[in-house]
Amino acid sequence: MRDYFAAAGYEILDADQLKVWMDARIADGKISVVVFCKDIAPETVCETNTADCTLRKYLDAGGKIVLHSDIPFWSQANRGGDTTKWKDSGAIGILGFSAVGPGSIRNSYNIVQITEAGFKWGLTETWESRRPADAGVAADENLTVLATDDAGHAAAWVKHYVTDDTTRGFIRVLDTNTTPRPNFDDLKSLAEYGLVSDLARNPSPNNGATVDLSDATPLSWTAGEYAVKHDVYFGAAFDDVNDADATNTTGIYRDRQSLPIYTPAEALELGKTYYWRVDEVNAPPDYDIHNGKVWSFTITEYLLVDDFEGYTDYAPNDIFSSWLDGYNIDENGALVGYDNPNFDADEHFLETEIVQGGNQSLPFYYSNVGPATYSEATHTLTDTRDWTQQGVKALSLWFRGFSPFLGGFTEAPAGTFTMSAEGANIENESDEFHFVYKVLNGAGSITAKVESVENTHPWAKAGVMIRDSLDADSAHAMVAVTPGNGIWFGRRTATGNDTDTEEQGGITAPYWVRLERTLGGAVRAFYSADGNMWDQLGALTPVTMGIPMYAGLALTSHEPGVKCEAVFSNVTSDGTGTWANQDIGLTSNEAEPMYVSISNNNGTTGTVYYDDNQNIDPNVTLIDTWTEWNIDLKDFLDQGVNLSDVDSITIGIGDKNDPQPGGSGKMFFDDISLYQPRYVPGKAAPLRADFTGDGIVDDDDLEIMLNDWLEGDFTRQGPLLVHYKLDEGAGTVAADSSSQDSNGTFSGTAIWTAEGKMGAAASFDGGVGEIRGNSPYLNGLDAMSFGAWIKSNAVDTDAGFIIFENPAGKDQRSIRYDSAGGDGGGTNVMKYGVATEEGSYEIESSVNIQITQWQHVMVTWTSGEATKLYVNGVLDTPSSTDDIIGGTTIGYTDVIVGRGGKDADGSWDGLVDDVRVYEVALTAQQVQTVMNGGDIPVVDVYVPLTSPANIYDEEPVNSKQVNENDRAILDEEWLQESFWPEW
Repeated sequence: MRDYFAAAGYEILDADQLKVWMDARIADGKISVVVFCKDIAPETVCETNTADCTLRKYLDAGGKIVLHSDIPFWSQANRGGDTTKWKDSGAIGILGFSAVGPGSIRNSYNIVQITEAGFKWGLTETWESRRPADAGVAADENLTVLATDDAGHAAAWVKHYVTDDTTRGFIRVLDTNTTPRPNFDDLKSLAEYGLVSDLARNPSPNNGATVDLSDATPLSWTAGEYAVKHDVYFGAAFDDVNDADATNTTGIYRDRQSLPIYTPAEALELGKTYYWRVDEVNAPPDYDIHNGKVWSFTITEYLLVDDFEGYTDYAPNDIFSSWLDGYNIDENGALVGYDNPNFDADEHFLETEIVQGGNQSLPFYYSNVGPATYSEATHTLTDTRDWTQQGVKALSLWFRGFSPFLGGFTEAPAGTFTMSAEGANIENESDEFHFVYKVLNGAGSITAKVESVENTHPWAKAGVMIRDSLDADSAHAMVAVTPGNGIWFGRRTATGNDTDTEEQGGITAPYWVRLERTLGGAVRAFYSADGNMWDQLGALTPVTMGIPMYAGLALTSHEPGVKCEAVFSNVTSDGTGTWANQDIGLTSNEAEPMYVSISNNNGTTGTVYYDDNQNIDPNVTLIDTWTEWNIDLKDFLDQGVNLSDVDSITIGIGDKNDPQPGGSGKMFFDDISLYQPRYVPGKAAPLRADFTGDGIVDDDDLEIMLNDWLEGDFTRQGPLLVHYKLDEGAGTVAADSSSQDSNGTFSGTAIWTAEGKMGAAASFDGGVGEIRGNSPYLNGLDAMSFGAWIKSNAVDTDAGFIIFENPAGKDQRSIRYDSAGGDGGGTNVMKYGVATEEGSYEIESSVNIQITQWQHVMVTWTSGEATKLYVNGVLDTPSSTDDIIGGTTIGYTDVIVGRGGKDADGSWDGLVDDVRVYEVALTAQQVQTVMNGGDIPVVDVYVPLTSPANIYDEEPVNSKQVNENDRAILDEEWLQESFWPEW
C-alpha cells in the first residue's frame, strides 16, 4: 500500500514526520489529506485519546484522513514498540462520538451496499461488515454514509469537522478485520474526492514503476485544479530534470503543453530509466507556475509477448479467448487453464502459486495419447508483432514440468509385494506417497511384514494405511517402519488437519505392522518382531472417515524425486476387490519433446525444438524447476519467417515433424519476452575475468580482484583445528596447541583452577564468563568433531560448555546440558547440533546423563550421516533425532568455551578442560585416544585458492596467488562484452 501511494505521488512519512507535517497544516490551513497505511494510532499525533491530540486538531483545521480499520484508534502505538489499548474510548475521545455500534450490531458479516454518496466518492468494491457505526449515531452526527450493512448501519462513512464542508474530515472504510487488503484505487479515490490542488499529480506511468515499452507512453497526469497549460521536462538524468526551467536549451524542457498528456519525440530504449516533471501553469492574468515533483519510470529490459498477468476469469479477458488449445480437435491433446476452478476458494483458470514472475502462469496439459499425436496452443498477437524493433534478437520463455512417475507395484513371487515410490512425506496437512489399496467398508484391519525399506532418508516410511479418500489431505491412519527412526504411527483425524504422531525407536526392517479400525471409527496401531506377539503404539484414536474407505500398503521416500523401494510379505486385509495402486499427492510427467513455432499471417511458420547440446531433448517435460529457454530469432528467420510482422506464437509438446502417440502430463509457462543480445550462460562465450557473470568485464570485477589481492593457496597441518589444553593456570590467554594459532581469551567471570582433569582447567560460576577464540577453518567442513572434559556443579540445568556462535537460544552449533528435552521428552539430557547450508541437525542424548563428576564428551559429524555423541568414550543412544542433513558447515563465527545455546546471560557452572575441535569425524577408537589425553596423527591439509579472481592459475601448488598475472588477463579483457546471439 505504501508503495502504491508513493507511486501515485504521495509523500511517505514516519510517525515523527507526520507530527511535523500535521502541525504545519494546522498552522497554514492548506488543503491536504493523510492516508494511513495501517490501522494504528501513533503517539506522535495521538498523544491522548481526547480532542486535544494533534490528529483531532488537524481535522478541526480542515484536514482529511482516510483510515481502513477494524475499530478506529483501538490502540495507541508507542515508540518502544508496545501499545496502549484504548478500545472503544479511543474513537469516542478523538473523534467525539461512538464510531462503532454496540455488540448487538457487530459481526453481522453482511455484504455492504455502497450508497449513492459512496459511488460518488469513488467506492467500487464491497466487503463483509463487522464493526459498523449505529444508524442512529450516523444520523445524529450528520455523517456522510458511504456504505451500509443490511440493517442500514454505516459500514463506511465520513465525519466532517468544518462547518458546511462536504469533502473533508475523517473517512472510515472497511469496518472489518477479515479483508486481506483494501482496494487501493478506492482508498485513493476517497482521499482525493473534492480536493483542490495546484500541482500535477497521479502520474502515468506511476512514479518509480518499471513498465513495458508499449505502456510507457503517452505520459499523462491529473492537472492542477486551475492549470490551463503544462510545462513538461523530460530526460535521462534526475538532476537535469530537477534543475531545468523554461529557459533550458538542452532538450530537457519540452515546451508548454495544452493537454495533460505528452509523448516524447524520441524512441525510448529498453532497460533505461527516464525522469520527468510537470509544472502547472495557471490561468491569466497571473500565469502562476507551480513546480511539480520529479517522477521516474524504467523501461523493462525486454519486449513483452505475454506474461499471463492480464487475464481474468471472465471473457473476453479469459485465457481461453487468447490461447487456443486442442479442445474438440482429435489430433491435438493440449488443454490450457484449469477446468471448473472454485472461485469461492480463490481458485482461478490460471495458476497463482507456481509462477516464475508476477502472480499468474499458464497451466498446460498435454496428452499425446491416441488419437492425439501432439499438444499445442496458439496465441494470435495484437501487440508486439514487430520482432525486430529495439534490436531484439532472442525469444525467452520460462517453463517447468514435473519429475517422472516413480511409483510401482509388483507381486512376485506370490504373496511378496515390491513397491517403489517417491514423495516428500506422509505427515503434516497433506501427503505424497504411493498407495496400493483395496476398498474397506467398515471395521477391519490390515497387517503386513515389512521385509525391507530402502534408506533414501531416515524418515522414509513403508507400512500399512487406512485412508478416507485418495486426496492428498485425506484423513488417515498409518503405522510404518522407517530406515532410521524405528516404528512410526501417524494419524490425520480429519481432512486437512495436521498429523499426530508416535514413534518407537531402535527398530528396523524386517518387522511386522498392523492397523485396526473399530466399528466406532477409532484406529490403533501395533508392531511385532515375529507376527505373533504384538505391542500397541500410541492410544486408540478416533479418525473421521466415511464409507467406503481404502486399506492398503503405503510407501514414501521422504525425498521428492528420489525413488525408494520396499518389500512386503504376509499381507492380510479386510479390504475387498483387487489391488489398485496410484500416487497420492504427486503430479508426474511422461517424457516428451517441446517446441515453439511462430507464424506470419500468410502461413509461413518456423519451429524450434528445445535442445540438449543441439539435439532435441526428448525429456524436457521432466524438468521440474523453472527454466528459461532462450531461442535465437535467427532460427526462425532462416525458415523464412518475416520477423517484422509476427502473427502468432505456438507452444507445443510432442514431435510436430513426426507425430506419434506418446505421453501425457502437465506443464507451466510464464514470461514470454524478446531480448536484445545479452549475456546468457551456456550460450555466450564466457570472459575469464567476468567474475560477476554479467557478460562484461568492468569495475565490479575489478573490485572482486582487489578484495582478494595477494590471496594464495597453502598447506597447513590437520586435522586438529583448535586445542585448548588450559594448563597455563594464569593470565587471560588460553593457548592453542593445534599449530593453527587460534588462541582464546578469558573474559567475564571465567577464571583458572588447578583442579583440572589433566592439570589446570577453566572454571565458570554461571555468570557471564567465557573463553573465546577463532579459527578460520570452521566453515566449509564436510565433517567435524568437538568436545572436552567437563565437570558440572549441578544437574537439572540448561547450561552449555561449547558453542560456535553467540548464544541466542539455538542449539544448532553447540553442546549443552538440557534439563527437559523438549523433542525427546527426556530429562537431564545433553543437546547438541551442527549446521550447514542445508539446515540444522539438533539431537538430544539419552536421559539422565547429567552428572557432577568429570565427564568426557565428544560430538562427531559427517555430512549426510547421523551426528554421534560419545560420553566417556561410549557411543550414546539419542532420545530424539532430527532429519539428517548434507552440505558443509556454515555460520561458525567463534570457538566459545563455557557457554551454550541457552547462555545468553550466563555460562557453565563448573569446570572445563582439554577442549578440542577437529575437521574430521573421529572414529570410536580415536575418541578413546583423545579422552585419554592422546593425539591424532598430524596430516598435511592443502588449502586451495578459491578466489574467482585466480584466473591465471599456472603457478605451482603452494605458490598460487591473485597477482599481476591475473590482473594482466583482466586488463586484456577490460570492457569486453560477451553477448548472445551475435548476428
